[in-house]
Amino acid sequence: MPHQLTVGPKTLQKIALGVYEVMEPASELLLTLMQSLPDAFVYQKIIQDPDGTPVDYLFLEVNAAFMALAGLSGEKIVGLTFKTLLPQLDGSAFDWAGTFARAALCNGCTIFRKYHKLLKRWYEITACNNGSGYLVLLFRLILDSGEGLYPILPEAKQEVIGQELTEAHLRLLIVMDSMDARVFVSDLQSCELLYVNAYGSAMCNRGNTRILGEKCWEVFQHGQTVFCKSCPVDRLVDEEGLPAGVYRWEHWDSYSGRWFYCQDRAIEWVDGRMAHLQIATDITDLKDYEGKLKSSLEENEVLLRETHHRVKNNLSVIISLIDMQRRLLEDGKTAAMLQELSNRIFSMALVHEKLYRSKRLSRINMHAYLQTLVSHLYDFSQLKENVNICVEAQGVEMDLDTAIPCGLIVHETVSNALKHAFPGGAAGSDAMPWEISVRLEQEGCWYRLEVTDNGIGLPPHFDLKRPSSIGFRLVQMLGEHQLGGRIEVGRSLDGTGTKICLYFT
Repeated sequence: MPHQLTVGPKTLQKIALGVYEVMEPASELLLTLMQSLPDAFVYQKIIQDPDGTPVDYLFLEVNAAFMALAGLSGEKIVGLTFKTLLPQLDGSAFDWAGTFARAALCNGCTIFRKYHKLLKRWYEITACNNGSGYLVLLFRLILDSGEGLYPILPEAKQEVIGQELTEAHLRLLIVMDSMDARVFVSDLQSCELLYVNAYGSAMCNRGNTRILGEKCWEVFQHGQTVFCKSCPVDRLVDEEGLPAGVYRWEHWDSYSGRWFYCQDRAIEWVDGRMAHLQIATDITDLKDYEGKLKSSLEENEVLLRETHHRVKNNLSVIISLIDMQRRLLEDGKTAAMLQELSNRIFSMALVHEKLYRSKRLSRINMHAYLQTLVSHLYDFSQLKENVNICVEAQGVEMDLDTAIPCGLIVHETVSNALKHAFPGGAAGSDAMPWEISVRLEQEGCWYRLEVTDNGIGLPPHFDLKRPSSIGFRLVQMLGEHQLGGRIEVGRSLDGTGTKICLYFT
């Protein structure tokens, strides 16, 4: 009886790669070495289509172990193609031929495990390719348990490993049955249940053994007679039929009347078929809490919206009282001061008005707010001629605490320009009409507010640190103290008028 050579996987790889260098008809020594291996050995030529994709494999050499595996003699194997010899193993991307194709496209050695459906055994295959158009395959039989981890060993060692596998299997079952989630595995095509943990069995009040083999949608969906339309099995594999990763979704279980957060993926089952694994966690209580929280937020939003509405109404009443008093005054200077006070209150009331009518109660659209504010100021100005007022603040939003002082600053600077920048209320020349520009920009957490005009400019000895008017005192107080910003005052780029810039966060 010839002596059998026993080698490890790394040695097998080296032998397989060496075949490319010396595999010639006269290489009797290497053929003898291959024949002495207990593992099945195959030397094939890769048959490719015009695009270079492997489509079949021509058998050139096989050893006795492979003949025993195939149940044929060498004379009936050598010279045939894989699909001709074993047509029953050709088909999907998960069969043997599909796996060989992926190995044939990779240079070097690839090790993978496949389940032989006909022999009902697992094999560890070492596939080696150096890009020369030939493929070397080495098949090593591993335990029939389906774990695919251990090669055939002496009987005593097999018993030890078998006991260890049994204990590992029991530990895994204990872990799966202790999970507070439904775990099941079903056939990806037929939807027949292959495994259900204790939680899943308890959901439908049926024993595990009576569930296996039935359709998953019949077991877990009340009154379901057809395939679930919401089932994500089509999303679990890609165009090549390979697992596409984890698919996460929420699902209403009609049998139990509860919501589940599901994590699904395609896996290769112990018998080689593709299966659907789902881990579904009950989130009904979380959904109920989410609904109550949403309802509470809606109630708070109504209350906050009503608060803004009432504040705006109260400020409007104050404005009306001031206006009533102003109309009774004969002193024009005092009446003008009351009108300024009324306009300042209006700028604050307008913020609450905008928030009350907006979809977001926490932020105000500054472009719409400033446009309304400057239009109101122009309507109450004493100018007889037109002044072009431009507002640019698109996309800028502020909270209430920032919008109110910012609006007051715009109110003071624009009011000052309308009163003093254009003396006598005369219109500008045709070449240079009177203009006021309000620009608000945001970059990160920084804001830049710029108000410019092309009027006569500020007095020569104007000092912002020691303002003489209450308006500029407000600008300084609000800009530097309340907003914590920096104010710059100068002339416009063309050397005329006034430019006031405020930088703040």
